Amino acid sequence: MKGYQKKYRAHSKGIAKVILAGFGNNSGIFGFCTYDNGKLQRKNPEIPEIENIGLAREHLKSGYLAIWDKKEKAEKVAIDAYDSIENLINQYQKIVFDSIPKSFFIDRNDKYSPDTPDFPNFYYKNLFNMLLFNEITDRLQRKTTLTPTVYEENIKTKNNKDDKTSVRKHLLLHRGSRLAVGDEHSIKYLLEIFGSCVSKEDIEEIVKNYYELKNKIDTNTTIDNFYVEIEDMWRKISQEGEVLLGSCKLCPKKNFFDYL
Repeated sequence: MKGYQKKYRAHSKGIAKVILAGFGNNSGIFGFCTYDNGKLQRKNPEIPEIENIGLAREHLKSGYLAIWDKKEKAEKVAIDAYDSIENLINQYQKIVFDSIPKSFFIDRNDKYSPDTPDFPNFYYKNLFNMLLFNEITDRLQRKTTLTPTVYEENIKTKNNKDDKTSVRKHLLLHRGSRLAVGDEHSIKYLLEIFGSCVSKEDIEEIVKNYYELKNKIDTNTTIDNFYVEIEDMWRKISQEGEVLLGSCKLCPKKNFFDYL
């Protein structure tokens, strides 16, 4: 085997490894979009920044046009689905938000510490949205759904002299999580809202469409076929002795003796 062939075979194996890491099934190249913990989590398709990824990209674009075309098509499928999911989640959160009385202060974490005995009613927006979404999911899957419960608790606070004290408040609790705190009438009304939202047809349709879109991504054949071809390319080069097609700026060059 000539010197150039050895160099190019070594180059091929090295770049094939980068292609597998940057474009393979575990690369995350097509991003994700999911509704988790009451918040939309989205990452658009993007080639990961790893060493020599630019060289790998050059080889794919110049030597594997059909595979690169699959990547482009799969990216479009993913982005279109992510846009639709984001639109659905925005609709869902608006419907829920508009259903809750404006007398409730929004608290986005579980660390709210009231500084006066007459603190306002408040609810944990992300937690409320998440648990409601999960209950609707269980309803669609014909699983047992649960209803939040109301109970009383002494909430630590301070009086107008800055002395520590406590005040009796009603709480809305669901699956071990505190959803809201306030006066008895407001909390019981919020309980009714939660129950009505679980069975609202427009919200149920949104949640149903969300899972349909998620499934569209998970079962997309263009994405699956792209991963299969990347794995197949890596195997042929790293294990069966084939060399990379295409070229990059660091491809070994032939010298005079390689032509003899």
